[in-house]
Amino acid sequence: MPQPELEDRRLRDLEKLIRRSFRVRANMTPIYVDIGGNLGRVSLDQHQLVFGRRGSGKSTLLLFFRREEAPKDRVHTIYVNADSVKALDYPDVLLRLLLAIFENLPSRTIWNRIRRVFRGGTQTSAVIAELRQMLEQPAEARARATSEDEAREERRREGRIDAPYVGATRSRDSAAASRRELVREYDERKIQTIDSRLPDYKAVIQDEFEKSNAPFGVLIIDDFYLIDRRVQPDVIDYVHRLLRDTDLYFKVGTIKHRSNLLRAGPVHTGVQAQQDVDALDLDQTLEDIDQTRGYLEEMLRLMGKEVRIEDAPGIMSDEARKDLALLSGGVPRDYLTIFVGGLERARRIRGRRRITPTDLRRAAAALVQETKLPELRRDGGESVEALEALFAELVDFCLVEKRKTAFLISEDEAQEYPDAHELIRQLMDCKLIHVVEPNTSAASGRPGRYEAYTLDFGLFMEPRKRNIEIVKFWETDDQRRRVRLREAPVFPLERARAALEGDAHGTAEQALETAKALDEAPEEPELRLFELP
Repeated sequence: MPQPELEDRRLRDLEKLIRRSFRVRANMTPIYVDIGGNLGRVSLDQHQLVFGRRGSGKSTLLLFFRREEAPKDRVHTIYVNADSVKALDYPDVLLRLLLAIFENLPSRTIWNRIRRVFRGGTQTSAVIAELRQMLEQPAEARARATSEDEAREERRREGRIDAPYVGATRSRDSAAASRRELVREYDERKIQTIDSRLPDYKAVIQDEFEKSNAPFGVLIIDDFYLIDRRVQPDVIDYVHRLLRDTDLYFKVGTIKHRSNLLRAGPVHTGVQAQQDVDALDLDQTLEDIDQTRGYLEEMLRLMGKEVRIEDAPGIMSDEARKDLALLSGGVPRDYLTIFVGGLERARRIRGRRRITPTDLRRAAAALVQETKLPELRRDGGESVEALEALFAELVDFCLVEKRKTAFLISEDEAQEYPDAHELIRQLMDCKLIHVVEPNTSAASGRPGRYEAYTLDFGLFMEPRKRNIEIVKFWETDDQRRRVRLREAPVFPLERARAALEGDAHGTAEQALETAKALDEAPEEPELRLFELP
């Protein structure tokens, strides 16, 4: 079958299919292409963490398993998106998760609910009633505390409390402290109740599954990273203790460096990947660009076959196909988004038969502005300002000071400044920088070991960039050493620490303006990243 023209109806159908694949909803079966065998693995009766950056396919995988695979094997599933509980205080997050579990156990199906009407209440109903009662307590506690404060203030105004201004200030401070203590008392009471009831909850869950016809059940907690990072270890620790040795297994979808799954101390709280629970990492990185490109092109090819296109990647020029893997950072959704954006731009040019690198680079630049920055601000939590400041520092360091697109991080400094190093890794999870080599040496006699990163290619792959060396980290010498990468400058983590401590005040917009300013030069010949025969 001949390669379609850009206006071919099949390409229009492929574009629609790709856009539909972006719509992932709990009540819809998503479009999923299983290339890495992850579907079979997530179907196992194991507790699992599913890691991946935004757009890597976590939600698609988990929801496709729930809606397509689980019913085939009679596996009972319960789905919770952390977005629905992220605004709650701890332990209300736990209470909501517990309610989601008990309200969706096998006995809560429509048929079993009808049968329960004739047999009376169940132990599950009693647990649900208890949980709902506890969930209401904080609001009552705050209301009562506020009422007491208002009564105290009324007595003071009527002269029944003789206190000077300072005394009144202290009274207000004392009232606020009293209110906090009252709420804390209720929270601690709930935590103690939930902890003491854990064996009972566990027994009810196991009893439910033993009476059901399901071989086991799966609790899916999607977007776990949205829960307050400070209490994430407590939440995952409780869920793990609750479901351990039961026939209900959790599958938690989250972003690796936006998650805090283990708190060290006299008593470890949380879980450790590959030690306490199984872990799947869906991220395709730029460490092996050929492998990542093959993975992403196969995904596009399989989607193309759904609309009768034999080789969908073939609609791009050879240069564009290679560039697209770099522009996507290895993220499947970004790969497809840039492909569609490039296709739209190519259609606008009369006589064009293929998608070119320039089409894709402009689509990638739009993706940074329209998607990646909003996601940074939406998901960054309390670290947003620090992440933006660090991003601005990195762009300035690489493109203005050193005029190179890659940088190194000293492993010694990563040990010395762990919080600053964690900020670098979070920025990587925001897809504005990408790891290209987790362990390398440096050229020019610089001792030690380093992590190597590149700025996102959507920032600097316009062909008019002048006097900026695009570090071709994929190129190696006769000894398979990445010579160009080893010559990259070392970014001092002291600058990352300054961002963390609020001493750096750059913004993401400033970073983009810095990159854009380098486009001001006259047009140059088309930039080629890969040498083609």
